[in-house]
Amino acid sequence: MSALVSVIVPVYNVEKYLRQCLDSLLEQTYKNIEVVMVDDGSKDSSGKICDEYAKKYENFYAVHKENAGLGMARNTGFEHINGEYVTFLDSDDYLENDCIEILYNTLLKQQVDMCKGGFKRVIDSGEVISKREYQNELFLSLIHISEPTRRTPISYAVFCLKKKKKTYAVFCLNKKKKRRHNRNL
Repeated sequence: MSALVSVIVPVYNVEKYLRQCLDSLLEQTYKNIEVVMVDDGSKDSSGKICDEYAKKYENFYAVHKENAGLGMARNTGFEHINGEYVTFLDSDDYLENDCIEILYNTLLKQQVDMCKGGFKRVIDSGEVISKREYQNELFLSLIHISEPTRRTPISYAVFCLKKKKKTYAVFCLNKKKKRRHNRNL
């Protein structure tokens, strides 16, 4: 049997994009996943959407907390995962339907602990405005990144699937600064 992959989805005021994000996880060809949606004190209907999916799908879990920011929402998600592998998906983004399967199979085939994929920046109309693919590297698949809002300063993101270990390093890179966070699992 294939390993359980945990997907942490931090959620804050994204009712416009959240269903597309969660539906992209339902449509994954890799089926052994759990989705931990962390509602970080949303003021819109995002929290209700999380509850709706958690009620309807047995592998979706909703966690509600007071607003403390993206990093704390991700950390809260770590407290609730059961998978051997873990990844994040921002709630205003969505995955191609074979993304997790390709990354998982690549991890196994190459016997590595982490694999990352490229991305497409897509505006609301569906037009792809930029794309990043990794050539001659062990990085596969694509994630679609919605047009950034004023609240989302990250200009590029990379979808990573990582084997869960005692220490996990998360790298966030945006136009202004680079930060490294270590979390114990």
